[in-house]
Amino acid sequence: MEQRNACRAIEMKLPAEKDMLLVVRLTASGILTRCGAMLDVMDDFKIAVEEACSLLIAQTESGGELHLRFEMAPGRASFEAHCQGKCVSGADLRQQETALCILEALVTEARLECGDEGVRGVYLAASLGR
Repeated sequence: MEQRNACRAIEMKLPAEKDMLLVVRLTASGILTRCGAMLDVMDDFKIAVEEACSLLIAQTESGGELHLRFEMAPGRASFEAHCQGKCVSGADLRQQETALCILEALVTEARLECGDEGVRGVYLAASLGR
């Protein structure tokens, strides 16, 4: 029996810094390549992951941490990100709405977890289109 059809997950913790976006994007690319995703799906998913992390980083004070989880299942990939750390005061509702519109255009499913302080979590899922 081949393991490739089983659900697999990769979890990471990174500093909530813009310099870490390349690491996140490369990880997403590697995972989707391994899953056999079509190139256009892969590109859209990488952009969505980077946009989601950028939104979280922008709303987290220095010293915060991103907790990321990529999950792979047959024909589907998902991504969750949560920010740990103090929020920057004054969440921008327009920025959140714009980010959600971008994410919804790029992936099959997108959700933002919002609180009084702003976005604290993001969930994305995409069909791999094989």
